Amino acid sequence: MLTIRDLEAWLRRSAELVGEHADELTALDAAIGDADHGANMKRGMTAVVSALDAGSFETVGTLLKKTGMTLVSTVGGASGPLYGTFFMRMGAAQASATGLDGPALAGAVEAGVAGIASRGRASAGEKTMLDAWYPALRALAADPQDLAAATAAAAAAAADGRDATTPMMATKGRASYLAERSIGHTDPGAASTALILQALAEVAREAGAGEPQLAPEAAEPGQATQASAQPTESGQPGQPGQAARAGGQAAEDAEDSGAAEDAGDPGRADMPDGSHGDAQSRQVGLVLVSHSRALAQAALEMTRRLVGSVEVTVEIAAGLPDGGLGTDGAAVARAVTAVASSSGGGVLVLTDLGSGVMSAEAGIERLTPETASRTRLSGAPFLEGLVGAYAAAGIGRDLEAVAAEASSSASAKEAQVGGRTAGV
Repeated sequence: MLTIRDLEAWLRRSAELVGEHADELTALDAAIGDADHGANMKRGMTAVVSALDAGSFETVGTLLKKTGMTLVSTVGGASGPLYGTFFMRMGAAQASATGLDGPALAGAVEAGVAGIASRGRASAGEKTMLDAWYPALRALAADPQDLAAATAAAAAAAADGRDATTPMMATKGRASYLAERSIGHTDPGAASTALILQALAEVAREAGAGEPQLAPEAAEPGQATQASAQPTESGQPGQPGQAARAGGQAAEDAEDSGAAEDAGDPGRADMPDGSHGDAQSRQVGLVLVSHSRALAQAALEMTRRLVGSVEVTVEIAAGLPDGGLGTDGAAVARAVTAVASSSGGGVLVLTDLGSGVMSAEAGIERLTPETASRTRLSGAPFLEGLVGAYAAAGIGRDLEAVAAEASSSASAKEAQVGGRTAGV
């Protein structure tokens, strides 16, 4: 049995190992990514340790939810929403438990891995952290009754999975841009996964045996499937053990993120005359999600100069608190909530790079169901989409029309460029 204190020890040991290997992780990322995985993970795990020092946790759910939300808020790039989702889904699978025996641990990890697959839209063999998580999950589920042996097998399987990424060609994430040049390099996410599972095995080996201390609610619907079920590797939404998407876990997550509505229904925002208006008839607002606050601010300033005849409510969720590059799902949730409350209408979220999309999705999942129902995530190009959406929102178009305008905003450039030939 892993108690709450054992799980805290796991997180602390994970932070130690990530810190010790941060330079190695960054070097791996420099070869096929943007050379920040080690620094990002060290910063995130250091923040987790600070949260452990400051808090008191009585259930698996509260401990791992806090861990996940801390990582989402402090780890830049894709790793923040991926690892954050893992720990939050893992905690949600055993929300009221006060300890985890082998089968419960396997079920919780299964839910977390399903969350990674869903968030990253990835599957096995694409040179990602899943290539370490999937074999580890299989090993953990094979004989969960012996906790020490199962976690040791999982750690060994993760290390093998990490090494197996070296000869792979990346087909997902930043490394996929290199195509064949990604061959011969170990995936940094798989490497950090192996460290986290190494820490789990060390703590499980030292943990004392005890009777399961699961709260009655731990076996309620929504809990991960039993460890005897074989995990799949499709990475598709709806895998056994996957936690609820927007509107399920959303309200619970919003409370800690600061995104929950304090009172009332923002869809019935007060009109100037004191009456209530229908949210869908109010002006659509925008949220800009970018790795760089300076970039987002410059894009907004340019848009307001180009479309100066109208005014639209816009919030920026960009960069990390220390000024570094990165995105933060909690900041996205707060920004969407602020826009929804201020404008009273729908909210369109525009993002820059791929991990910004994952942070935006993580943020939207943390909204209250009502706010999430009138929020859309746009796949439009950042600047062109912003200009088109701003103009459409400014003249009172509804959410679907604003989203459509953003999506079609790059067509004029495409048409212009498509008609040119080399040298013209």
